[in-house]
Amino acid sequence: MVRGGEYVTIVGDDLCSYYTASGNCVQPGKVQFQIGAPVNATRDAPVVAASANGDRLIVLTPQPSPNPLTQDAMVSVVVTTVAGSATATDAFRYSAQQLPPLIYSLQPSSGSARGGETVTIYGANFQEPVKVEFSPGGVAQVVDVPPGGNQITVITPQNSVPIDADTTASVTVTSLFGTGRDQTVTKPSAFTFKAEVTTPVLYALSPNAGPIEGGTRVTIFGTGFQYPVQVLFGDREAQVVSSNFNQIVCIAPSIAPSQPGSPTVVQVQVKNILTGKVSSNTLAYRYGEAMFVSGITPNTGYILGWTPATIYGQGFVAPVQVLVDQGGIQVEAEVLSVSGTSLQVKIPPYRGVIGDQCAPVTATIKVTNLGSNLSVTGPTFTYLCSGGISGT
Repeated sequence: MVRGGEYVTIVGDDLCSYYTASGNCVQPGKVQFQIGAPVNATRDAPVVAASANGDRLIVLTPQPSPNPLTQDAMVSVVVTTVAGSATATDAFRYSAQQLPPLIYSLQPSSGSARGGETVTIYGANFQEPVKVEFSPGGVAQVVDVPPGGNQITVITPQNSVPIDADTTASVTVTSLFGTGRDQTVTKPSAFTFKAEVTTPVLYALSPNAGPIEGGTRVTIFGTGFQYPVQVLFGDREAQVVSSNFNQIVCIAPSIAPSQPGSPTVVQVQVKNILTGKVSSNTLAYRYGEAMFVSGITPNTGYILGWTPATIYGQGFVAPVQVLVDQGGIQVEAEVLSVSGTSLQVKIPPYRGVIGDQCAPVTATIKVTNLGSNLSVTGPTFTYLCSGGISGT
């Protein structure tokens, strides 16, 4: 109790100075509270009752100080009788007055999102141990809580997620953290994490090739991308679909080939528009000729089986869909692998109507780059009757 005035029982032996002939205590010993830091004073504790045999004294705890305690104070209890004195060291504790903590301001009130900067929190009623948390940001390292409880010095935490714009954070202080007497205060928008002015770095493009008509959905992997961004394929600007600190999704623009019939390689570059920072490196993107299908091998197969085949052409960009037009019925082939100039597929069984004579049936192949929705219709594939089916 910080204000005193509580009844406390002291248990021991021979706590009285004088006894009656029958052994009853008639004059209890004198009790003093030797109060340690931060009070450092001795106070008399009035004895209000004593047991008959002198093994117990009930005392009224004295007020430790006219001012509120800012921290707990330990007490050594001294009992003095005509026979001498006895001391129980750190036998009692005055608990600090639990006033709720207050936050007035932070100095400085902004800093790098990388953290590691010294900040002083000014307020009142800060009692150790304390915990300080920035949100967003995380738990700060507490460096110092000076006596008086009116300030805390911390090291700001590093944001676990990179930020691409200035971000305000609330600050929460928990006083007497972990003691079971925790008290918490939060100051909203107390600190601003300043976005880093970063230079974009490019790691990879996926895919790194596409048709000259453009329209290919390209993902740029890297770091330091700060919205809004500009993406250039050579001197042509791409449409940005989405972006975050480590990834950009864009649509490759169309270009005019430098030499018709030959691939064209351009350099991809990223610019953070607000800061003007341009990527420190570029990545190559290859434009092929216009998408086309030149042939399929083999170009025949049985109507009942999945025929392995290779489709040759230009401008194939995964993911790719291959459809076989079987007399108006669109049946999807199984795509096994994709390169810029060939597709490994399995031609599906024929699902159309077979005439009585089981004559060969011709189907048309259609290839679509799903990322750009570009498609082209190529050569034909002929279905032949297989074992068990024949004309009459």
